Amino acid sequence: MSGFRGKTVIVTGGSGFLGTHLRAKLAKLGVNLINMDIVESPCLDVTKKESFRDMTADLIFHLAGIASPNQCEADPQSATYVNVNGTLNVLEYAARMRIGVVYPSSIQVYGEPDFLPVDENCPLRPIGIYGLTKAICESICSFYREKRGIRVSILRLANAYGPRQRRGFIVPDIITQALTNRSVSILSSKPSRDFVFVDDVIDAFCLAGELLLPEPFNISSGKETTVGELARIICESTQARVSSQEKTVIGPSRLSASNSLARKELGWRPHTRLEDGLRKTILWYSGENAHE
Repeated sequence: MSGFRGKTVIVTGGSGFLGTHLRAKLAKLGVNLINMDIVESPCLDVTKKESFRDMTADLIFHLAGIASPNQCEADPQSATYVNVNGTLNVLEYAARMRIGVVYPSSIQVYGEPDFLPVDENCPLRPIGIYGLTKAICESICSFYREKRGIRVSILRLANAYGPRQRRGFIVPDIITQALTNRSVSILSSKPSRDFVFVDDVIDAFCLAGELLLPEPFNISSGKETTVGELARIICESTQARVSSQEKTVIGPSRLSASNSLARKELGWRPHTRLEDGLRKTILWYSGENAHE
């Protein structure tokens, strides 16, 4: 990944979960980094066109947005405004500067797929606001690529997890309950998801940023894991008990994605087993690696 050295790269949402990991990786690669995140300054708001006025860069990783499906369902207007308008502003800036963009979408764009593991040829039929905003933004990216000549790489991420992920997502919620209460209550054990460790996701970002290939890629483990199995692994590692309320949850009932295309075209593959990734994440949340 030597192609990054000496380049100036904007990471929108660089203070978030994926953003902090990506910035750490890019810094090791010798990149000049610009963290465009409203957490750092109100002047760095991607929903405001003027935020881009004085910036010069060679590449953008557009990570800023409302990433929580629950938050998107609770406030669809804000989710659409932030996720869609922010992406439009990034692409307008990229078109003006003639630079590439890496856009992380989600396998939530597939909704309830016809087959598992789902591949990139499956139609996009999102069933939630979060997946809908991602599908809309994918269409906008494709438009700018075809009509404005921008090189845009779209990565459809499975459920990324790892150290620094905040509460409100399934893995940190279960881990926090287990460490705090030694007991875990999940809404339902039945839904399945595809969990991919953050380090593997960041590797995919970097490969995508170098190649800027036009087709979308699933970035996933390729394995289906139920929430009940996820909770069991975490509880075995923390000596906690688990119970399930068996309530209806937001999102598809089952979801996993093939990563064959990413393996072939990006030269990417996930290296981290779920058990190993969860072990690293539990250590971080327990405070043993909180300094990292």
